[in-house]
Amino acid sequence: MNVLNGLLGFLLLVIVDPQVTGTAPGKAEDDAVLIAEKRAHLDAVLAELPGRDTSHLTPEQLAARQVSLEKLREYRDEGRFPLNLDFPGRRMPYFIDAAGTRCAMAYVLEAAGGGALLQRLASEANHAYVAEIPDDAELLAWIDRMGLTLDEVAFIQGPSRSRPLIRPTDVPNTPEATWGGPMPGPSVIPSTPSAPIGARTPVSAPASPADRSAGSGGNTRRSRAAAAGASWELWWQLHRDQLVESRRTYHEQQPVTPSRDGQQALAWSPTPESLRDELIPALKRLATMNEDLAIDGLVALASIEQNSDDPWLHSALEQFVSLPSREHREYAILAWGVAKQASARPPLRAILENSSPGRELLREREQVPARLRAFAALSLGRCGSEEDVTPLMNVLFDPQSSTDLQSACIVGLGLLSERTSNQREIVRQLARALEHDRLPTVVRAHVPAALARSNDPAALALLTDWVAKFRGPHEIRRACALALAEAAPSLDATLLEILVAQSRRDPDPAARQFAILTIGRLLDRQPLESASESGPLVRQLARFYGDGLSGFFRQPADIPWIALSAALFGRRHPDHRGPIRERLVHLAREAPEDVRSAAALSLGILGDEKAHEVLRGLLDQKTAPKLMGYAAEALGLAGDRSVSERLLQLCLEGTSDRIRYQSALGLGALADPRLVPNLLRALATTSSEPVRAAVSHVLGQTGDRRALPFLISWALDASKDTETRRRSIGALGRLAEPAEQSWTVELRRGYDFTSASDTMQTVLDLF
Repeated sequence: MNVLNGLLGFLLLVIVDPQVTGTAPGKAEDDAVLIAEKRAHLDAVLAELPGRDTSHLTPEQLAARQVSLEKLREYRDEGRFPLNLDFPGRRMPYFIDAAGTRCAMAYVLEAAGGGALLQRLASEANHAYVAEIPDDAELLAWIDRMGLTLDEVAFIQGPSRSRPLIRPTDVPNTPEATWGGPMPGPSVIPSTPSAPIGARTPVSAPASPADRSAGSGGNTRRSRAAAAGASWELWWQLHRDQLVESRRTYHEQQPVTPSRDGQQALAWSPTPESLRDELIPALKRLATMNEDLAIDGLVALASIEQNSDDPWLHSALEQFVSLPSREHREYAILAWGVAKQASARPPLRAILENSSPGRELLREREQVPARLRAFAALSLGRCGSEEDVTPLMNVLFDPQSSTDLQSACIVGLGLLSERTSNQREIVRQLARALEHDRLPTVVRAHVPAALARSNDPAALALLTDWVAKFRGPHEIRRACALALAEAAPSLDATLLEILVAQSRRDPDPAARQFAILTIGRLLDRQPLESASESGPLVRQLARFYGDGLSGFFRQPADIPWIALSAALFGRRHPDHRGPIRERLVHLAREAPEDVRSAAALSLGILGDEKAHEVLRGLLDQKTAPKLMGYAAEALGLAGDRSVSERLLQLCLEGTSDRIRYQSALGLGALADPRLVPNLLRALATTSSEPVRAAVSHVLGQTGDRRALPFLISWALDASKDTETRRRSIGALGRLAEPAEQSWTVELRRGYDFTSASDTMQTVLDLF
């Protein structure tokens, strides 16, 4: 079969062994291939399931499980699979097809005595994925009785390839033919609550006692991904800077001039002289004159002087780690890592290992507190060397280590894997941790992002295996799905098949949503020249997104994620922006406010000028402040500079903190150098803390030295409140940071925020 035969249709995968009809049904060679592929998939299932952990099952369940697997083998050997005659061009689930043929799970269920349940399912939800009917108590009871799990049922359900309905010569090579006409959006979509805009809100809710691992010796955080899944708003908040790249856009518009060292320098970037004579002295002054702001100044200084090994900074941080204040000590340790100071390795290692020199440095008589050791692990990840790999591994696998400390060691190892020569050993040990069932789940959930940083083929294979086989626990599988966006070099047909299978059938909502998002992230990273605009892969992605945005899938809570993913696809593939825009506009006008807001944001990410008018109209939706806020931000992302005055007005006079905050972000996303004076005026005149937070962030992101005098004066002004001065200091650190993207962006890359440890949560919240 050619590439199209291998790809068409697999994006809308089947419940167990569904198939798609062909234009010429009955071709023996096609039928033989179809049967062989289905049998191959069931071979993989039957090779995997007998090795799964069954220690939780009763003797009765164990016996029933053996019978279920025997029936599955019997079904595979018979080779009679359902045929889809009702949904041209799509793979669809069937419990029972028109000829009475059972899918694999229907066959096993009926053999176990669940015939009445099967008939009800075929009558009420014949084309439903099991993950789409998770509240069917009778079905869940039967799955449990058969000794299986929902995850195992999802694995049994696919994916498998089959003969396509449409042959290559039947597919017109146009986006219009691929997408077809618009379809009405869903009428009932649940909304999810959101956190106050501009607030330093926790990434996760506090854990209940039941959520803590027994005997772990430390705190963990309860996953945010509850029944409705993860928060798309929180994901966007944490990854906005990575995706928007406003500093690059901003400075691409500026002329370049030769610097003193003969290199090209952007005209409005901070000069070495301005840093040496203005900013660095001001931050050092803050570090010595104000204890409340000192640590903020030192972290900002560390951001600016990365890799400099400034002895003054090292000495100042060494003094702060010995102070009694926990916050001062934690951030001083973190600042060592931010600065990437080689001289910091010995003290950081001593703190991590709880050694006598470490305790002496911290003035601790007994033990180094676990959180300080966790911060040391993170910092060693940023500034450490091969010599630090073994200490991190030893602490990771020490049963006396807290879950928070173990999680930080994993993050540190992931950071080290990007630049050390013993990368393979790090990957091997991380893989060991991932499979180590005695480690708490929250610790193992940190491994996928760490593996993704290594760019090692073995790491990619391991992440893919967890997703493809629906392995558990859910926290780990969803982290693997998110990490694949960073681990995979591109989106090929095999990986796409795996991710779409998860996005349609995974029982865990967050895992589905992360798989959807990862598809878009990989497409956004993939160069256009390596993904032919006329290729079958792109056409089938268009079908996937078209169906998802049109409400064809049965998971309404997933629609915001499909919208974001489709926008990332569309901004890389301009020929498909029109159909995506049409569906997003429909959702932005007709869906509940949460989905309307996601659709508005997605229109901004899409970057289609034809969406400007629609987004401007959404700014007048005064009864929907969340929608107005995202419309304001989207107009900035879409580059509509005609609304800059309106956004400035909303920034200063908006009726809610949300609208003011996101209007300020919209102004920043415009990346218009002419707006810097207006942003400075807004910062000087507003009394709104969310606006100050957003404008400070925006000014830091621009990297425009014109903001330096103003921000320095505010940071040093004792008449200003502490929070305002902290915002100014943070903006100064980012504004003068040499990297195009902040160190915080690098730390968040591929990280699953739904399982954030205490220390990682602290870093995510405050930066």
